Amino acid sequence: MHGKVTGVLRGRKIGAFCVAVVVCAGLAGGLASPAAADTVIYYDSDDDTGVGVLFANMMLNLAGHFDPSVDTANILDYQSGDLSDYDHAVYIGVLWGHPIPDEFFADLATGTHRVLWMGANLFELTDYLGGSGPFGFEYDNWSAGGGLNRIYYKGREIVRALDYSHDRVTVTGSPQVFAYLGDADGASDTPYFLCGANLCFLADMPLYFYGADSRPAVLADLLHEFYQTGAGEEKLAMVRFEDLSPGVNDAQILHDVTDDLAARGVPFSMGVISEFRDPAGIYFPPDTAFRLSDDPDFVTALQYMQAHGGTMIMHGFTHQHDDGVTGDDWEFAEGFNAVPLAYDSDAWARARVLEGRAELADQGFHPWIWETPHYAASHGDYLVFADYFDVYFEWPLVFPIRHDADPVFATDLSPSGQIVPYFSATGSSGMAILPMTLGYIDLADPGATPAALLAAADDLSVVRDGVASFYFHHTEVSAATVMTVVDGLLARGYTFVGPDHFVTPPSTTTTTTSTSTTTSTTSPATTTSSTTTSTSTTTTTTTSSSTSTTSTSSTSTSSTSSTSSTSSTSTSSTTPPTTTTTWHAPTTTTTGAPTTTTTTWHVPTTTTVPATTSTTTTTDEGDGGGSVCGA
Repeated sequence: MHGKVTGVLRGRKIGAFCVAVVVCAGLAGGLASPAAADTVIYYDSDDDTGVGVLFANMMLNLAGHFDPSVDTANILDYQSGDLSDYDHAVYIGVLWGHPIPDEFFADLATGTHRVLWMGANLFELTDYLGGSGPFGFEYDNWSAGGGLNRIYYKGREIVRALDYSHDRVTVTGSPQVFAYLGDADGASDTPYFLCGANLCFLADMPLYFYGADSRPAVLADLLHEFYQTGAGEEKLAMVRFEDLSPGVNDAQILHDVTDDLAARGVPFSMGVISEFRDPAGIYFPPDTAFRLSDDPDFVTALQYMQAHGGTMIMHGFTHQHDDGVTGDDWEFAEGFNAVPLAYDSDAWARARVLEGRAELADQGFHPWIWETPHYAASHGDYLVFADYFDVYFEWPLVFPIRHDADPVFATDLSPSGQIVPYFSATGSSGMAILPMTLGYIDLADPGATPAALLAAADDLSVVRDGVASFYFHHTEVSAATVMTVVDGLLARGYTFVGPDHFVTPPSTTTTTTSTSTTTSTTSPATTTSSTTTSTSTTTTTTTSSSTSTTSTSSTSTSSTSSTSSTSSTSTSSTTPPTTTTTWHAPTTTTTGAPTTTTTTWHVPTTTTVPATTSTTTTTDEGDGGGSVCGA
């Protein structure tokens, strides 16, 4: 009944707005070391939107920072004694008046298990207890807001945008209040987050407000109080080169930016695309394709970058499909709506991963972190990625179905984007999450200039161990512009780290030569069969979690239980056009009392820029789920 996700070694990517980051204290490489305790997240039975299970998956991504294993469960399935299986529990109230079993209330009142209650339905607990019980507070009423458009927390004034509604409580004892609601004139006596005995209560639902205000950041930090970590302030930062592909990069610029970072002692990562394609002839003659073997200067530059603090990330195979251009187009989805491709399937997605890995391995590269092109793919595609990578570096797409559901391909599930502000060893897509929080540099976008990114880092610092991470396209911004952000973060007390601060990278152990015949589907109706002899270096992931886990980051062995594959090289896909993306804030509609909130994510505006030179102009990719920015 309960679907448990256990912490693994796998990766992801993120964007730009005020969301905070939490990284477990005491990390010095290797997997983060959260408290050795299990968490269960209870959600309201799904309505036609699936918002209950969607929010449970978002909370799973956050809880994975603190716990190596996390369950989710429908609150209606609760049976007496279930809380005893866990040290921590979260209840997410999103459907007003949703029934909650008395057995849950009875076990909660025993005071032996710590519970976080978010949002609606606290009145049911108060009714059951006939008052405040052992917690020192009880439900009062629902409020439309009363002008309380601020959260006062840790000496900060944090704006609540769009919706000021909340659930009021009456304090009857001596709970600890960590944050209050108020207006621009100061804090009121209305608690926003408080804990009494074993129960903590949050007066609204921050998960609604990704991209609207900083409430998700406050939640991320308050989880430290719920888990009682005692963690101190730790300001970390990360930087990533984006959309590096053969045939279209200036190797000298790559060297120069690398040298600038190395001179500052700044480690970095780089999202590498295995093959560049321009099938429709947008920038090059039709059917142009560049593999790594066609661009030895680029390969040498990548080797130089790795030797000077760079960690390679596999950023798809061609970062395009059909007639699109590499770097501009998606690969596993159709445009900004993140709609899966009609021919999406397990075999198709798996073939692209294997082809991309084989191309990289032919040049001696074995990236162990994944980044989905434009952060968009189907539910099933992400589970395929998780078969080959333990970590991903992106804004996660979160799906409104249980995280342990069977893979769903070629079907639009209307996922939502989420900024996870810290490393999470457990994610809803089966991979660990590396935090991407500030987004990318774009001098043409007032919200993505160096000054804007640094302001976002200031907001992010509400999270005591937040990671201020950003990325850039070296063909679009100068080295001096990149260093403006780097130096600004250093001046603010941030310390730059690489992915190996959170996860122990795999080590290369053996070299083998193998020959195999592989069939792979690369486009809707095109199947290529090729026999490949390849030399592959098998790498072993050494985990630092309590559960010993090994995986293969090589071109010859798939980590799936049912398939053993040898990396193969085969032909292709397509490449997308150059676009500028404007992300629009969501519209939130509030109805009824108590409140029912509906968040509508708007499709971003895309402007196509015609090519004027033979150099590809890359565009930052969005998470495709309407979260905020592109990458």
